[in-house]
Amino acid sequence: MSRHGFDPTTIGDPIATRTEWKPAASGGSNFGTHRLRATGTDRMEFRASGGAKLFALVFVFAGVVGGGLFTTIGLLEDPGLAYFGLPIGLLFTGVGTWLLRRMTTPRVFDAGRGYYWRSRQDPQALAPSELDQRCSLDEIHAVQLLAEHCSSSNGGGYFSYELNLVLKDASRRNVIDHGHLGDIRRDASALAAFLGVPVWDATG
Repeated sequence: MSRHGFDPTTIGDPIATRTEWKPAASGGSNFGTHRLRATGTDRMEFRASGGAKLFALVFVFAGVVGGGLFTTIGLLEDPGLAYFGLPIGLLFTGVGTWLLRRMTTPRVFDAGRGYYWRSRQDPQALAPSELDQRCSLDEIHAVQLLAEHCSSSNGGGYFSYELNLVLKDASRRNVIDHGHLGDIRRDASALAAFLGVPVWDATG
């Protein structure tokens, strides 16, 4: 029995009992960040949702506008505001840019090339340290769904749902992690059908 209440022996697959059933990537989000899209007859991709892009751009906007405003006022009236506004503005802009780049990183399943990869680079051009961001489609044994309860700053919490690839050696590759269970279940089913593998759903 897994510590998250799911018994992998019920799957009837020896690889399931060797697979980890705790989250592969801690944390998550409370809204849908990605959706699966067919981008060709033999290619599917997880792409960032409009809400995910907007979330990141809010940080960029706040950094550029807020930082610029404080800096301008500081230069004209109070230099202390400039010393405060510029670093805060750069911080928000940097966080927003990082979030946007992270969320829009391609997650590609290409049957023609025979690879899955999570990178802006060609899968065959990845550095040795990045090889865990790709795998052969033939290595994929199942699609795994997990639920994780995340704490929020207001003392409450929410569930984020994780989609992982389980490989034939029982290792995993995390693909996406977001808060919309209905979407991630539909995407998992579509992806599993594309790959010809089962979905192992432990979300309850």
